Parts: sequence; C-alpha cells; structure tokens
Amino acid sequence: MVYNIFMRQFIIFSFIGIINTIVDLLLLNILLLIFNNSTLWQFSIFKCISFIIACSLSYFLNSKFTFKDSYLNLLKYFKFITASLSGVFINILFSTIFFLYFQNIDYNTFIKSTFSAVLGSIFSFIWNYFIYKNFIFNKQNN
Repeated sequence: MVYNIFMRQFIIFSFIGIINTIVDLLLLNILLLIFNNSTLWQFSIFKCISFIIACSLSYFLNSKFTFKDSYLNLLKYFKFITASLSGVFINILFSTIFFLYFQNIDYNTFIKSTFSAVLGSIFSFIWNYFIYKNFIFNKQNN
C-alpha cells in the first residue's frame, strides 16, 4: 500500500517535472525571441522569470495532483520556492562535481557537460521530491 502511494506520487511528480521543464524552456525561448538581441543580463532576468513561473505551476500541480493537498497558501508557496532554489543549488553543485570528475576523461566536452548536467538534475530531482513531500506538503507540518 505504502509502496503504491510512493510510486503513484513519484510518477506524477516526474510527469509534472517534465511539464515544468517544458514550460520553463518555452517561456525562456519566447522571451529570447521577443527581445531579439539578448544580453547576458537579459538572459538572466528572462531565466528568473521563466523559473518563477514554472516553479509556481509546479507548486500548484504538485499540491493538487502529486500530494493531494487542497490547502494552498502564501507561506507554503514561499517555502516551496525556497526548497526549489535549494534544488537548483544541489543541481549546480553535483553537476559541477561530476564535470570536475569527468574533466580528465578524453571525451567530447559537450557530452561530458551534458552528462554531468543530467546527473546533477537527477540528484536535484530526488532532493526536491523528498523536500516537498516531507516539509512542504506533509500534513503534520501544516
């Protein structure tokens, strides 16, 4: 029973993560297309905007479908954003660690970078799931 609940939540969480990634990238690229000659600062601002919107969608979808939490509030939303930012840190940290680990391997830099980024994403995905489940949408903490 517990395993079935975990698997259902994890599968829904994964699907929502894919949706959020698509929304994030789509919004980022729309902003980049609208403002044709984007500078580094514009890119950073656009990425912040797309991240916040995708993260907000993630909060709503995960609360409704993954964790079945009908009690939405601003404090929980800010906790969610903070937890998501910690996930970004975990992603960058592990991506960097793996990139450094693979640095001396004689292979294409693009492939090493992509593989390192994917591994970092896996770590942050697992981190985010457990943080959201245990601290944001935990019925005992609300």
